[in-house]
Amino acid sequence: MLLYGLPAVLVHLPVVQRRLAAESGRVLSAVLRAPVRIDEVDIAWPDGLTLRRVALDDRAGQPLLRADRLSGGIDLGALLRGQLRFTSVRLVGFDIHLRKATPDSPLNAQFILDAFASKDSTSTGGVDFQIRAIRLARGRVSYDVGHGQPEEGHFDAAHIRAEGILAFKKSENRNER
Repeated sequence: MLLYGLPAVLVHLPVVQRRLAAESGRVLSAVLRAPVRIDEVDIAWPDGLTLRRVALDDRAGQPLLRADRLSGGIDLGALLRGQLRFTSVRLVGFDIHLRKATPDSPLNAQFILDAFASKDSTSTGGVDFQIRAIRLARGRVSYDVGHGQPEEGHFDAAHIRAEGILAFKKSENRNER
């Protein structure tokens, strides 16, 4: 009992949470090769993992994501087999800045997709994303191609802003991703 109970208690101590947050930020920064800051990590078994006050910059050093809370549901069966599989994502209080230098340039977030793309479909370890539910709340997203600002009162596909985002999507089919 102590073997299972002690880690559950320890992860809620402020000193342990600060250490988890610093280490999580360091690992993600190394994987993404971009600055990541996480102020707090909360592990709530069996629900998953929550990162609080997350900041991610793009590779040019510009803000890409700021979020009050980023949570991921974890498949415990996969975890017991040595694989970290996320089954749900919740993003709360977020601000995402998507940019392209030119219409033909890659998106400033492309490196995130590349970093987590599956390279070996036969591997039994590592991180796997089989997202069946996504919840977005209190969010803003901007998308800019090139420089400059949109002309006031006119739609400009090169400069798009969306605020007050609230969305939920759940896949009823386990094979749908």
